[in-house]
Amino acid sequence: MNFNKKGAFTLASLLLVLILAFTLTGCPMTKTQSKQPKATPQDRKVVMEKIDGVASEMTGVKNAYSVLLGNTALVGVELENPKISKAEMFKMEEAVGKRIIKEVNVVRTVYTTAAPDAVQRVKEMSQKVRKGQPVNKFEKDIKGITKGMNPTNR
Repeated sequence: MNFNKKGAFTLASLLLVLILAFTLTGCPMTKTQSKQPKATPQDRKVVMEKIDGVASEMTGVKNAYSVLLGNTALVGVELENPKISKAEMFKMEEAVGKRIIKEVNVVRTVYTTAAPDAVQRVKEMSQKVRKGQPVNKFEKDIKGITKGMNPTNR
């Protein structure tokens, strides 16, 4: 193969451009890991208290209990008037979810329930998590409660 000066210069220039491109942009074959730090149990408790407070402050809510799994919250609300219609209960659940999304920045998804049996289960899980039990232990229960529910998302 016979190269003249012009061909050698073109080849050298092309190699230089490729080397610079990979150096400046990084090799696309390298794997970068950008994991968010895991929340500590103390962080989780603080966020759960904030969620409970935001929900409890709403008109019509007597008490609220939450469990935080990653950036998803399951919230059980005891209503001041448990005899309201299903339509009103759904409106209340939706309003609570929207308020939490708006005021608690780390929460991206909220499942809210006012069904008394589900609220009791959320309350029990919340108490256990606050006492130090790992939230992962309750994933199956959380999935059981949230199955069929429409979440509020950020």
